[in-house]
This record gives sequence, C-alpha cells and structure tokens, in this order.
Amino acid sequence: MPCLLEGQGVTQGEEYMEGTDRAMDMRKNMRQRRLEQSKERAQEDSLRAQEHLLASDLWQKAQSVALYAATRGETDTSLLLAHALLAEKKVFFPRMRKGEKGMMDFVRITSPDELREGAFGILEPMPELSGIRAEDASFDLCVVPGLVFSLAGNRMGYGGGYYDRFFTAARILTRIGLCYSFQIVTPWTAEPWDIPMTHICSEKGLVAADKTQGNPDKSIQE
Repeated sequence: MPCLLEGQGVTQGEEYMEGTDRAMDMRKNMRQRRLEQSKERAQEDSLRAQEHLLASDLWQKAQSVALYAATRGETDTSLLLAHALLAEKKVFFPRMRKGEKGMMDFVRITSPDELREGAFGILEPMPELSGIRAEDASFDLCVVPGLVFSLAGNRMGYGGGYYDRFFTAARILTRIGLCYSFQIVTPWTAEPWDIPMTHICSEKGLVAADKTQGNPDKSIQE
C-alpha cells in the first residue's frame, strides 16, 4: 500500500491552533475545497480510501466497527458499511443526545434502513434503538470524519467536540481519520482535550500516525 509522503497529499502551511482565526480559516477553506470537488472525483477518491481500509489487517481482524454517515462533502463510508454487514461485523453509528450539547452515543444497526435524518440533517440511528454511552464503548475500530488532519494524528472537526468528548471516556484504541488527501496538512500543536487519531486513511493510502514526524515513511501493509 502506498505511503503518504512529502508532496503526495500533505499540505504545507502554518500551525493551526484550535480556536484561533487561522483554525477557523482552515475549517472554512477545507469545507469549501470539499464542496468544490467534482462529484465524480469525490466518489472515486472515497472509493479508493475505503478500499485501502478494507484491505488492511486492522479492518479484517475487527469484529466491531464504528462508522459515520457522510455529509457536507465528507469521505463516503457506504462501501465500508456494506462490507461490514456482509461480514457480520457489529456496526455502530453515532447519534446526538437530545438536550445535551456536544454529547453523543453510538448505536448498533443491522441495516442502512435503520438510519434516519437527525441532528444537523445527518443520518443517524432511529431513536427507538438503544445506544451505548462512551464509558461502555469498546469497538475494535472507529472511523472518524473531520475537516483537517495531519500524519501525526491531529484532527480538527467542526468545533463541537463530540468525538473528543466521546473518546475521552471510551476504550477505543484504534481511531482512523478518513479523509481526502488534500485535508492532510503539516502537524500543529494540539489542545489538551484533543484526542489524536491512531491512523489516517485517504485515497493515497492508510498510515499509522507518527507523533515524532509529520511525514512518516511507513504504512499499514495490505
């Protein structure tokens, strides 16, 4: 499997601290870049990214996986969902808690038909399905959306803190940021509450995050 090396999907730039004007600008720019992609390019790159993950030992050995329903130009996960259900893996999707800002649970589904439009217009499990709180969650791997990533494991979301709060209490050792390669930038100084990704996956490959360097020369082998 190819590595993400210098000049192959890593955007060079300034350091982006959470909450700063530069971070806000980066979020805005990344949203725009995702939406400006052609539908065909987005579908092709989403497919490639998912195929890299499907070919990995991490995925093949996992018996339980947490996914997300793509929205607002995010990398698609429908192929992952189809393969997970076919392989009879336990599949979980996030669902926002009503009346508790910044909090979410994960809910097991057995069919895409169990997803409904929920908070922020995002597909999430039906309200009648029982959810799992963070302290009780122990998925083998969690596939995570975001706006900006680095190969050191940095992740910048939309600013709501849902995933950081969940990961703080959950026992999830494998956290995979799924994205397009242009969303990967040079590492920045994380805030104390930021929970890093253990792996980053894009259409260019799946790599283990390396905090000691921005451009690791190692990848998860197919």
